[in-house]
Amino acid sequence: GWRVDMADKVVQQMGEKRVFLREATGLVREMKWYDALFMNFLNMSIGIGVAWVILWGPGIYPGANVPWGIIIAVVGCMFGMFCFATLTAAMPRSGGDYVFVSRALHPSLGFMSNWMWVVWNVVWCAVLGTWVVTWGLRDTLGTVGVVSNNAQMISWAADLTKPSHPVTLAISFIVVILSGVMLALGLKIYLRVQTVCAIVGLIML
Repeated sequence: GWRVDMADKVVQQMGEKRVFLREATGLVREMKWYDALFMNFLNMSIGIGVAWVILWGPGIYPGANVPWGIIIAVVGCMFGMFCFATLTAAMPRSGGDYVFVSRALHPSLGFMSNWMWVVWNVVWCAVLGTWVVTWGLRDTLGTVGVVSNNAQMISWAADLTKPSHPVTLAISFIVVILSGVMLALGLKIYLRVQTVCAIVGLIML
């Protein structure tokens, strides 16, 4: 009768639509596997990590056992990695701080967690802007100046060592503005920029 027909229609619609329990939230993954890979690659800052292990670490802590330090750090990091891997496997359709915390604990805690993540990323963006000057422009000028015996480049590098130098403030400001513009243009634009940055970083590494 009509009940059988209605049941058939429901089953057919479910098969076509692939009903998901949380479909009403509209939270769906938009990143491909390599986008996630590149994001983690850039966030880990492998180049800076290599520099710490080879150059800065032994220089700041002479006599330290670098291999054991790396092993201890890896063991500690495994707990966080396991936590995020488990949450991602449990909630494969969507992810991130808000989704994980709101579903595991409470939506208000998820909102607070994600809001603080946004705020601190704005601060972190400014910090990265200063790194563009110090670990990027300053070190490049200093290295090229020493290799080519160019006194002018060495002088510029010495000037950029000062935190109050106007170039540091200007470039940091530009980095923050460009980051905001990039994010305002949408996720697709960001992912394209991220891919280019990751490829350039891999080549430089």
